[in-house]
Amino acid sequence: MPEKTKNEEKTLNIILVFIGIFSVFAILGVLLFYFYHHFYQDISTNNADWGTFGDFLGGSLNPILSFLGLMALLLTIRLQLKELKETRDELKRAADAQANSEVVLRKQIETQGKQKFENTFFALLNQHNNTLLALAGYLDGSKEFSNMINSNDIYSASIIFQERNHIWERYFRILYQLLKFIFTNYPQPNEDDERDFIIENITLDVSKDEKMYSNIVRSYLTYQVTQLLALNCCIGNEEMCYMAYKKLVERYSFLEHMPFHDTESEYNNIFCKPLLELLKYYDKQAFGKSIFLQKTSTPSTS
Repeated sequence: MPEKTKNEEKTLNIILVFIGIFSVFAILGVLLFYFYHHFYQDISTNNADWGTFGDFLGGSLNPILSFLGLMALLLTIRLQLKELKETRDELKRAADAQANSEVVLRKQIETQGKQKFENTFFALLNQHNNTLLALAGYLDGSKEFSNMINSNDIYSASIIFQERNHIWERYFRILYQLLKFIFTNYPQPNEDDERDFIIENITLDVSKDEKMYSNIVRSYLTYQVTQLLALNCCIGNEEMCYMAYKKLVERYSFLEHMPFHDTESEYNNIFCKPLLELLKYYDKQAFGKSIFLQKTSTPSTS
């Protein structure tokens, strides 16, 4: 109980004691007054005198005692109202404190969820980078890769791609699982559980924080691996696409840093036809703010 309320309660108790003492003296005073004026010499044996005494006593004391009782009641009610108000204030403070605790708890849960996500993410990223290192080493200076992206069309490129698919299929499976993990498990502000991995959800807007993790993955890809990824998700006609994989590539703008020419060719100012054909298979979001895409507006092809 607050100190102020304790002091008020103490003051009220003193007033009530005073009222009680005053009531006792009032009763004694009335009795003595009547006794002095009517029974000073002899105590009457007449019943009528005692009846008159009772009427006098009741008529004199009842108003006084009623008034004192009313005052005591009003004082008690006043104190109870104060205590009730303070109780409401205390309950409000408790409710506010609980609300703040819930906010803190939710933030702690979000932090723990993000830490759990990052632990798994960086473990997968490490596995991805190890596999990527081997693939990038193979593609560096590879004539087969150069022949593939310099084919006459995407169909010709797909034949070479399928013949060598055993070399890079493991890497693309790992990359796919990593992107899928980011999409389904990144903590969302208004979602308690992981998102369903369906095409309709993949096409939803991506948050800046979620995009940050996909950008980390994308930053490790070389030009050649990015070109190979574009072919992997979209070889041949549209029915042959890995639709979910393709949508993830578009969602995270994974082709933003993909050049449309052979970066290891001495004629690296000439665009590769299979890579240009990919433009009709991918949404523009896949290329983000690509400076390479801007250069294809008036392409010169081999």
